[in-house]
Amino acid sequence: MTRYRLRPLVSDWDGEDLWVGALPHGPITRIQGVGALVLELLAETPDRAASPAELADRLRQEVEDVPEDAEQIITVFLAELDMGGILETIEEDAA
Repeated sequence: MTRYRLRPLVSDWDGEDLWVGALPHGPITRIQGVGALVLELLAETPDRAASPAELADRLRQEVEDVPEDAEQIITVFLAELDMGGILETIEEDAA
């Protein structure tokens, strides 16, 4: 199972969107909409990595009308942030 956690970063809201930058050298990324909430959920437990399924479940507790395929959408979103250096991937055996 793939789990994700935030790497060291800085963040700032511009009033509408969340801007995050991986430390120490970026990149700086704009996160819009529900993606910002997903990052906030990860930030709530910085010492614990979360799977896309766990994040989708937590999102359903926070937001109405979360789509049925939220786990797949979150998986793609997190993979993109991982490639950008914002997240760290932790692979676990599904034992």
